[in-house]
Amino acid sequence: MIKMVALRVHRSERGVSLMETLVALAIMSFIAVAIISGISMSVKSNEVARKIISAESLARAELDYIKSIKSTDARYDGTWVPSSWEYTVAKSPLPNTPPTWDSVHTGLPDGYDGYSVTCSAIPLPATTQTTYDTDVQKITVTVYLNDVPAFQIGTNRTK
Repeated sequence: MIKMVALRVHRSERGVSLMETLVALAIMSFIAVAIISGISMSVKSNEVARKIISAESLARAELDYIKSIKSTDARYDGTWVPSSWEYTVAKSPLPNTPPTWDSVHTGLPDGYDGYSVTCSAIPLPATTQTTYDTDVQKITVTVYLNDVPAFQIGTNRTK
């Protein structure tokens, strides 16, 4: 004859309760939200960094352009007194006021939508101790993104 063995189920072997399942789901949800928030913040940070790098690249390229100019309009007037000037180049349809000495330099390359670059030069005043700075221009290049200053760089230039 076959003996029937009664199996006793211990409390630890009963299974997972509804409350345990809900707590586990809540913990996993918090972890998922934290991971998704971190990824979202990383994407936003990368976009901001890309815009700053683009603005810096534009500013440095424009400063190199200004340094390479040989025209006296961009450097000094006929008496070698430093002249003041300002111009703006932008990606169309933003308004441009290109430099008077270069009719070709009227806009920014493709990929710079919303950017504009304003360049200016002012003569530095002479000091009482030296005479060399009477021939110095202070060059400032400011890059704007959607009419908000994004990056600025400057240097001095002598004749």
